[in-house]
Amino acid sequence: MLGAPAQAAPTRQVTIQAWQVCDDAGNNCATTSFFDAFTEKIWAQADIKVNFLAMQQVNSSARLNETDFSDLGNVGDASVIDLWFLNDLSDCGGNFGFGSLFGCGTSGGWFAMTQAVFDFSAIGRVDTLSHELGHVLGLGHDDFGAGAADNLMTSGGSRSIAQALGDVNPDGLGLEKLTAAQIAEARSSGFTTNVLPEPGSLALAALALTVAGLARRKAAAS
Repeated sequence: MLGAPAQAAPTRQVTIQAWQVCDDAGNNCATTSFFDAFTEKIWAQADIKVNFLAMQQVNSSARLNETDFSDLGNVGDASVIDLWFLNDLSDCGGNFGFGSLFGCGTSGGWFAMTQAVFDFSAIGRVDTLSHELGHVLGLGHDDFGAGAADNLMTSGGSRSIAQALGDVNPDGLGLEKLTAAQIAEARSSGFTTNVLPEPGSLALAALALTVAGLARRKAAAS
């Protein structure tokens, strides 16, 4: 009797609501980018799909140059992660640092990015979004195997930042790596859910099982 076929781990997904912060008059808005290609490739290591909802705008001069990360918070649907695009953030809280920061993230369900990300280089500090998302999913700077320069979650001062998509793991220089332990932790976060197959995919899977069953019956009868 044939054993059951091995099943691949299901693709997981996270949903992010991004907020572009502007001044009180709706001007001088923060720079935004999802660094889509880099974000997709980095998190593909964990088979996690990152979904972004339509960008929303918030007019608040105080938040545009935020001095207290906890003021931002997770708003609306608690199962959706909030991303705040700011001009400046001077306090990440705890042991994560003070002064002008690239970003900050918390397992409470929100993270932030600042103008410093876009001033980093011609293409920007392309891994900050993925790094801060990692914090939301439970990953720290020195746990689950982080610490090496090529690891996504290593502290920014010690991390090598990819500046070409071809250098993101598993290609090129192999930067922005995630360890097996990091992948397991991120996939277990309450902010991740299984991606449901498209109806067409379900139909094809059912057809494949039917064909396989008929083939086994034919072989047994011969």
